[in-house]
Order: sequence, then structure tokens, then C-alpha cells
Amino acid sequence: MNNIDKDKLLHFFWSMLLIIPLIFALGGVVGSIAIAIIAFAKEVIWDKLMGKGNMEFLDFVYGCLPIPIYFILHSI
Repeated sequence: MNNIDKDKLLHFFWSMLLIIPLIFALGGVVGSIAIAIIAFAKEVIWDKLMGKGNMEFLDFVYGCLPIPIYFILHSI
């Protein structure tokens, strides 16, 4: 039933956990930008440059997915 890779779900899960304290500490927009930078840096630095994983665009997308979810929930 669930066709999403475990790796993608982990990117989403950890970004969801990180976005909460970052938004409280930095505010909505800056906290969201910080999540995007962290997701990008994880893919480029950790996976590509250090060679400790596979750099994938969808990993970055799933890492940034909590951002629109936050803004949708915040606008309700």
C-alpha cells in the first residue's frame, strides 16, 4: 500500500522534527529557509561531496515538504 521509499520518509520525518524548533526559534519564514538550506546541504555536502550517500533530487523535495505543510496549517 505504501510505495514511498523508506529513505524519502526518513527525510520527511527528520525535517518535520527540525522545522518545529527552528520555526519557534527563528520565525516562520527564516525557519523554513533554514530547513531548505539543511536539506540542500545534506544532499550536496554529505551525499555528493563526502560520498556518504546517494544525491537525489527527491530526497531534497521530501526534506522540504514540511515547509508548505507548515504554511497550509498555519493559515487555517
